[in-house]
Amino acid sequence: KTLADAAPLLRELWVDALREYGFSFKPERAAHGDREGIGAYASIAPPYKNIADWDDFNQVFSDWRARLGALGQDLGRPSVLNWQVGNEVELDMWGASLGDSCPEAPWLPLERAAVLAREFLPPAPVSYVRAGALSPIPVLPGEDLVGINQYTGRYGGRITEIGSRLDQYSRQARSSCRAMGITEWNGPQYSWAVNGIGGVTERGSAYYVQRYFETMVDTPGIGLSSEFTLNWI
Repeated sequence: KTLADAAPLLRELWVDALREYGFSFKPERAAHGDREGIGAYASIAPPYKNIADWDDFNQVFSDWRARLGALGQDLGRPSVLNWQVGNEVELDMWGASLGDSCPEAPWLPLERAAVLAREFLPPAPVSYVRAGALSPIPVLPGEDLVGINQYTGRYGGRITEIGSRLDQYSRQARSSCRAMGITEWNGPQYSWAVNGIGGVTERGSAYYVQRYFETMVDTPGIGLSSEFTLNWI
């Protein structure tokens, strides 16, 4: 029923932090995290799906500002390792097509979110998590950690291209004086745990995990890695 109930299991599974989606921050859950030593990658994303065009822009962020203000000191919980202002919301599949609603600047709602997060939050990194690449959402001025869900060699590209892709994205982040986080990569549920993808075997998936991890270690500028294994657990 509570995070405290799950803490022994999470420690056994070596889970250092929980990640949630949408505006999921709950003060009571954060308090449990403080006591149990379970961190959180906390999402305080505004409802981007409510932005259908520029006319909706100000109302959405006015409502979001009020919600952040109501949380007050609860935003300073020590268990929160990272505040996230969005996860792949540039994609149509999540109910928010920023390319359609803000065709000339799909990154602008995310930058607005980063600025508001910085206004209300304690000194903590603010991140946006992109889908697969640093386009169409470039490095944001108000962002500390450049998040990217990156699956080269699994969904697209070849395993031999992992290094060049990571190097390319890291260079872009470093040129803007930012660290980069690979916020999702691989995850066994994308291989043998769901009947395989393209004939991938358990041995092949294990090789991919090893290859990707070693490449991340050898790529300068990567400050965070989250192997996405929730379904497999």
